[in-house]
Amino acid sequence: MDRNPLFALLFTMLVFAGAAFADPPTTLSFQAMITDGGGPVSDTLDLTFAVYDTSDAGIALWTETIPNVPIEVGLANVILGKINPLNLAFDDTYWIGLMVGANPEMTPRTELTASPYARALSPGGAVTSLNGKTDDVTLLPGIGVTLSTLGNTITVHAPAAAGGGWYVNGNDIASNVPGGVAIGDSVPEAKLHVNGGSASAGPWALIKGGGSVFDNVALRLYDTGGAAGNRTFLEWAHRGETAAAPVGRIYTRSYGSNASDGADFIFESANDNVGGFTQNQLVLKRNGRVSVGGVGGPITTFDVGGSIHAADSIMADYLELEDGAGTVMLQLVGEDPGPGLGPHLSMKNLAGDETVFLDGNYGSSASGLLLRGPGEELRVQLESRDGGTGSGASLRLFDENNYETVRLDAEEDGAGGGYFSLRNEVGNKTFELKSEEGPGFASVIRFLRNDQTTVLEHEAHEGGIAANGATSSYYNTLGTRTVSIRSSGSPQSGEIVLYDSSGSATLWIDADRNGSSRIEVDVLELNGADLSERFDVTDTDREIEPGTVVSIDPNSPGDLRICDNAYDRRVAGIIAGAGGVRTGLIMGHDGTEADGEHPVALTGRVYCFVDATHGPIEPGDLLTTSDVPGHAMKVEDHEKATGAILGKAMTGLASGRGMVLVLVSLQ
Repeated sequence: MDRNPLFALLFTMLVFAGAAFADPPTTLSFQAMITDGGGPVSDTLDLTFAVYDTSDAGIALWTETIPNVPIEVGLANVILGKINPLNLAFDDTYWIGLMVGANPEMTPRTELTASPYARALSPGGAVTSLNGKTDDVTLLPGIGVTLSTLGNTITVHAPAAAGGGWYVNGNDIASNVPGGVAIGDSVPEAKLHVNGGSASAGPWALIKGGGSVFDNVALRLYDTGGAAGNRTFLEWAHRGETAAAPVGRIYTRSYGSNASDGADFIFESANDNVGGFTQNQLVLKRNGRVSVGGVGGPITTFDVGGSIHAADSIMADYLELEDGAGTVMLQLVGEDPGPGLGPHLSMKNLAGDETVFLDGNYGSSASGLLLRGPGEELRVQLESRDGGTGSGASLRLFDENNYETVRLDAEEDGAGGGYFSLRNEVGNKTFELKSEEGPGFASVIRFLRNDQTTVLEHEAHEGGIAANGATSSYYNTLGTRTVSIRSSGSPQSGEIVLYDSSGSATLWIDADRNGSSRIEVDVLELNGADLSERFDVTDTDREIEPGTVVSIDPNSPGDLRICDNAYDRRVAGIIAGAGGVRTGLIMGHDGTEADGEHPVALTGRVYCFVDATHGPIEPGDLLTTSDVPGHAMKVEDHEKATGAILGKAMTGLASGRGMVLVLVSLQ
């Protein structure tokens, strides 16, 4: 190790083998202080010693290298001559030189004083001088040092732990003693042990200083007593215009006379009144509660008297709360210089992802709330002004792919009126609800395809015109309207309109056209085989079933009866629905005589009960009424059949009774 130590000889002593001086010892005890760069060295070093008869230059009379000498706080203790016996006459003046490791010899050399020359004394000789002092020399012990004598032996006692004691270097004092120091007590219980005695004895510790005025009190520690409510103070002070005054203090306030009773911990700074303090600025209660701002004893876990404020050079009013690992979990910013950002609150999950963001100036003079999932994917966006453009408040919901799937807007795009929309998993709008659209301020509901074309549309006022009624419109895959259902046609009645592929209306169903309901169509095709009209049949004692021949009941105007006369000119038709052939069109007028229970075919094809006992029936035969109730038969007397013909048979029956298909044509 390359060092340039300051070498200083502190004390040397000959070690004698016995009082008779028969064999003068060849060793010498030697102690040195080694410093490096102004500070004591603590290390293990190789030291080389040499004895000269000149203070500089010259040839060494004796040399010895002692390896691995332990240096503790600069102090080195060695015995010279153990390796190379010190066989010098000590009858002249000698100097000792020291080399540390491979470094050059230190300068100046140290002159050996009288003690080493004691080796030259003969048995029974006497020391006539000590460090140049002659005649009577008085030895006085210093602080912590005692002297004892036994015969001609003087013993110097300097109690210290192994390794050294106290050392004075100019105005500094140091010790390498590993134990403690006690003040006001005999046995230290710590590195520094101070026993202040009773409270009336004054402060336990008092530190003075500060510039050229040495009576300024900088720090003091004292106690008010041992009973309940006892306070232990640590106070700071500095010199004011006239005298020293306290500037701050920390103290504990006990709950009882025993340490187990616990105490509060309180911080206070001085106020404008000299010697006065701002009470309870920070209080730590024994129950774990904390108060700040002079609120006294906290009643909750954390009480604050006043507001909480924090700031830095970038973001004013800045506050962060961290978890035990140092991760910021909550951030409160009073003013953010970022674009469009104002006072905001940010909250994070355990992974450090921002999951809640509340901004007081989101966009442009608007507030906003963002809720995010793991990985900070946006899930909910709430704004007091949509996009900060002057529109109303809006709420947007996002799926796991960050597509907006739900939107609620108090004022869509600044155009007025509430708005609600749904979007699919790829972000395309499939449903929207508007409270206001068009000049009539009408509400609208739309269903849309993935390509954004409208499928179904419900309008409170068709075309947004207030005079129009509600309308439901259906659109084909090309976006052309094909069906329209209106609540207010012309005049103010329900209407259904069907359109062709070009969007031209081809069918109208109007509930009130000139006072009557009406269907307007180019071609009407019905899925049925006859044209019927509803009638009541007065024969309540007979079974009335489809296929029965009925005639006009002369005793009940507007009603019919089961026909049971041959060639009956009052014949009206056949009750429709027999043989699985259903009616194509049924007419009637509810609430009038032109109404009834049974559909009677007046024209078209229906199955009819027939009697073939008077002759077989073949397709094409004219049919008339028979004596068998509800049955028709083949016309045999054409003159009698005039006005009593029911229609023509379309199928045949060879004999007996059964059913044939009849083309109804009353004649």
